[in-house]
Amino acid sequence: MPDSIRIFIVCAILSPLVFLAVALGLNIWRKRSGFLGKYLSGFYCFAAGVFLALTIILFPVSCQSYAEEFNFWGIRALFLSVHTAMRCFILDGELDMMNAATAHLPGAFRLWYTFYGAVLYVLAPVMTVGFILSFFRNFTAKMRIAWQSRKPVFYFSELNKTALALAEDVRKKNPDALIVFADVYPEDGEDSYEMRKEAERIHAFCVRDDIEDLISRKNDRQVEYFLIDEDRSENMSQAVAIAEASMNLFNKKIFVFSDSEEDEGILESVDWTPQIELARREAERTKLGEVEFNKQILKLRQVNVRKQLAWSVVAGKELFECVREDEKGERVLSALIIGFGKYGMEFFRTLLWFGQMAGCRLEINIVDLCDGSDPARPDAESLISWTMPGVLLHNDERVPGEDFYSVRIFTGINAGSGDFRKMFLNADGTPKDDETGRRLRRTTWILTCMGDDNANIGQAISMRRIFDQLYDVNTASGKPEGNELPRIFAIVMDDEKAAKLNEEKGLINYKEIPYHIRAIGNLSERYSYDAVYPKQTEDDAFRYHVEWDEAEREKQLRDAGDDAEKRAAIEAAFDRQRRENYIKYERFSYFRDSSIAKSLHKNAVHAVPGISEEQELELEQMRWNAYMRTNGYLHGDRSDSRARLHRELRRFEAMDEEQITKNAGH
Repeated sequence: MPDSIRIFIVCAILSPLVFLAVALGLNIWRKRSGFLGKYLSGFYCFAAGVFLALTIILFPVSCQSYAEEFNFWGIRALFLSVHTAMRCFILDGELDMMNAATAHLPGAFRLWYTFYGAVLYVLAPVMTVGFILSFFRNFTAKMRIAWQSRKPVFYFSELNKTALALAEDVRKKNPDALIVFADVYPEDGEDSYEMRKEAERIHAFCVRDDIEDLISRKNDRQVEYFLIDEDRSENMSQAVAIAEASMNLFNKKIFVFSDSEEDEGILESVDWTPQIELARREAERTKLGEVEFNKQILKLRQVNVRKQLAWSVVAGKELFECVREDEKGERVLSALIIGFGKYGMEFFRTLLWFGQMAGCRLEINIVDLCDGSDPARPDAESLISWTMPGVLLHNDERVPGEDFYSVRIFTGINAGSGDFRKMFLNADGTPKDDETGRRLRRTTWILTCMGDDNANIGQAISMRRIFDQLYDVNTASGKPEGNELPRIFAIVMDDEKAAKLNEEKGLINYKEIPYHIRAIGNLSERYSYDAVYPKQTEDDAFRYHVEWDEAEREKQLRDAGDDAEKRAAIEAAFDRQRRENYIKYERFSYFRDSSIAKSLHKNAVHAVPGISEEQELELEQMRWNAYMRTNGYLHGDRSDSRARLHRELRRFEAMDEEQITKNAGH
């Protein structure tokens, strides 16, 4: 076989193989590599495959032109094939050269060779046109955002399902706002295409730029950034970059989705000096009122969706409706948490402080599959002892005026096993009459959070069946829906499943009797704008944050009497103090979260009739003690925030008058 035919055959086989290896192999590699994934897209992988395939298929064609001089292996032939391939990408490729060079090939092989070459000739300019269109789409999107400078703009660091859920809620609440998804490449795969169609549906822009490259420098524009990437470390680096660039600006909000203590520390270590100085100058220059001033201050938030879900669900008035009398006539709120992952931990924390009620005993039971045998998966008791050691230290310690709770942890128990059922019932279905059985029988509130939607729903159904066997709840008599105890909550992340469970009847059996199971934690609930930024809740909480200062202000004004000069000086001093307090409230989550917790609990307590002022003050100290312990604090002879020690962690009767007055806010 002549060498001229042999090299055509080799290149005809090699070209499609190289195309597949590059276009598919490189695409798979970039998906597994964080570095390549950042700089490559599926489009680029495909274009690279087309270019190399063209270069190979054109090599013997180029060799034919320089055959006498280089005997098919000339360097000039290689460069000519590269050059011709590049020309194809700019619509300058010609098939005449290939037709002439393949004239001596056998008919069928020549037909296949030229057809394959023609396909690559067409694909190459399509790649170029696609790139140019994508570039101009990206450019025009950025121009449209810049031109509409009066509209608020919401930037999302990535286009994913959680970002779409939040963006859709933002669109409902802000019909005229601009919504922008950053780091979006139209050439990515099918999942990306579906999400881009969803973005188009809510009239959002998709741009290639990273969110750090979209930082707004306009001081008068309302801009909100949502760092919602699955890569937590990238979220933090982007948040710090945006925060530092926004310190000389007003009307900016930055939300970072993370649940770690170390991320909180990084965010709160950002230098706020430029923002503080800017706020002071503007307040003095414009004489802004409190509401206008607060709107302008930078909002830098770490968003823990699990904690916010727990606070919104537990801190509802219905928790107080889950109190019932036990066999001894004592009022009890008894909660059962099945599964102790991150959701279980957050609900446990929240129940401990919110469940401090007047004349009511709080019981919490935890069923945990982990038994501590695997060092990589500590059991519930180990997790609690590490993160909040004071909780178990004071477990079952009943002291008047001190927070009280009774926690039991059942480790190594599979909630879908006979061992679990035996904790409630004997084999014949009669109630278990040992200490554990009587304790679990008092359950009035249940959460199933086992890490899987179907498992959580199935476990919730099983819990209703167990308690129907324990008690005659007479569900067929038309009992008002939702009043059945225990209240059962299941973590269900899928929106469609959650919507089905939360319909008017929800899950029913073959007799159309509802199970009364409430689904919580679905995507649209966790990622709604009000969940991410509960503004009204924060505004209410800020009033508690400054109530001690306000009480002191009123006292000094009373002492000043009718002296106008003194009163003006007092007002000016406290206005400055209030602004400083607001900046601290915005900067440090400790102040914000503790004030929100106080506000939520007070609102619920106020809704309970017959609570005296003395009881309310005592409850506040009990709640605060429990709250601080869930945040890892212990009682100490000194208060030390870094060591997590606080000398005020003590019973109500041991408090001094000043602290009691401070708790009361007057």
